[in-house]
Amino acid sequence: MGKKAACRAKGTGTVYLDGKLWRARWVVDGHTYTRATGEKDKRAALVKLAEFVHPYQAKTDAARMESAIAQLDGKKAEIRKYEDSLPALTPKAAWSAYLESQSRPRSGSSTLSSYEQEYCDFCTWLAETHPEAKELRNVSPDIGSEYARALLAGTPPETREAVEAARMVLNCYSKTHDLTKIPTNETKAAEYRRARKTLAAFAWNPPDGVWDCGDDAEPIEIQKARHLVSLKIRRPVRGSTFNRHLNTLALIWRTLAVEMKGKSKLGENPFAWDKATGRGIRRIKLKHADRPHKRQDLNLEELAKLLMMAKGEMRILIAIGFYTGLRLGDSVLMDWGKIDRVNGLIVTRSAKTDVETKTRVHPTLARIISEEKAPSTGYLMPELANLYLKGDSGAAEVSRRVIQLFQSVGIQTSFKTNDGLRARADKTFHSLKHSCLTQLKRAGVAFRERQALGGHSTPNMTAYYTHEDGAGALALPDLTDPAVIAMEAATSPTGRETAGVLPLADSGEKTRLEAFKAAFLALSVAERESAEKWIAENRNTVNVV
Repeated sequence: MGKKAACRAKGTGTVYLDGKLWRARWVVDGHTYTRATGEKDKRAALVKLAEFVHPYQAKTDAARMESAIAQLDGKKAEIRKYEDSLPALTPKAAWSAYLESQSRPRSGSSTLSSYEQEYCDFCTWLAETHPEAKELRNVSPDIGSEYARALLAGTPPETREAVEAARMVLNCYSKTHDLTKIPTNETKAAEYRRARKTLAAFAWNPPDGVWDCGDDAEPIEIQKARHLVSLKIRRPVRGSTFNRHLNTLALIWRTLAVEMKGKSKLGENPFAWDKATGRGIRRIKLKHADRPHKRQDLNLEELAKLLMMAKGEMRILIAIGFYTGLRLGDSVLMDWGKIDRVNGLIVTRSAKTDVETKTRVHPTLARIISEEKAPSTGYLMPELANLYLKGDSGAAEVSRRVIQLFQSVGIQTSFKTNDGLRARADKTFHSLKHSCLTQLKRAGVAFRERQALGGHSTPNMTAYYTHEDGAGALALPDLTDPAVIAMEAATSPTGRETAGVLPLADSGEKTRLEAFKAAFLALSVAERESAEKWIAENRNTVNVV
């Protein structure tokens, strides 16, 4: 009998001597296979053995891998089944989850308040129309499309009519607790009958358990009426508002799908829009006339008139709006703690973007503040700040006072839209921000400095701008200097068109200003440059007007 080789690992086979040549042997699935290697050398015979066994091993390994994959898929299915059995994120809890998310965009308090209102509007609509959608993952693309149509259409007329009828029926029922008792007045009796008829004809999906009431429960008609009066009446939204609502919801879904992948179990974003594939809810393409109107900036003459007319806190508010470019809320709620009087800096954090901005205190702004207020603690303008903090009504009152001030100096604050149905704001407090950035550009301030002062940057851009100290604000003109205002008027397109030759000896303020314009326009380009240089050097000692 031939010499047997040393034992090798299971499944790899073995070699043995058959006379002078080595022979291979291996076992697969209980079947024994032998084959001559034709080799006298053992090492060469083992190489041959490996070649013989390899196809069988591959088949065995493939079968073994297929079995493992099947087992893995089974385990994954069990995990999915277990995860699906766990409670998923509910629509009501989703907003808190969004606020706690680390991957959501950085937003200020006012922006988050707007997001919350838009999301709550959707949740209210969802509870009214799809009470079966108990979890956020139940909101399908079909429901998203239905909500988009509801935004554009608003509350249907028949629903609004049914709500009014329900209010009348409930009012009568609260007095008599008997639906059959009709008011004695013939007119009111006829209205009551029509209201009950309208209420009966309205189709509704009763909430769970409404039919399983006890003997002393209210009639179904009254339950329907109570359900109707609880509905929110919605007006149709305009194109930009429609887009904003859907963008907010798409952002919340996208953020939660990433941040809470295991718990939210969200699938396709029901409010998304993919331009490339055309999938999702298409946003409304706004025509130029339908776009939100851009606030107009104010020229220096108008700004100077505002500062001259304004008194007390309103004067400080206008000065802060122009010399810092802050929004109304950030300006009104300015407190002494944000003003670094030692380094001449104002450091604020925007309520809209949550971006910190640094602005150098302009000498004119510092003088106006010192003229109107003594250094203290708390709000710089306590009366306006306390009014603004009363809520939407308080903020609207502050805005109304600003508009009244604008109008008192002859500034047109609104214009009629093309349809003539409503007025659109043209110049508001936000125009001071536009004026600030416009004057900075005219003064040659670098673009990135204007971006930092405007607070328009994203968090990444803010990090890039950390070396900026807001010194660009010092380039803004002194609105209390008549020479600066006259120079602006003389060099503006309006000034060049209206300037005429007037006697310099006239002592009237308006006439003297017009005379200065005419004299300035009569100069050559080189002479104008010399005059501007002289005025800049001597404005503090000589009144050139």
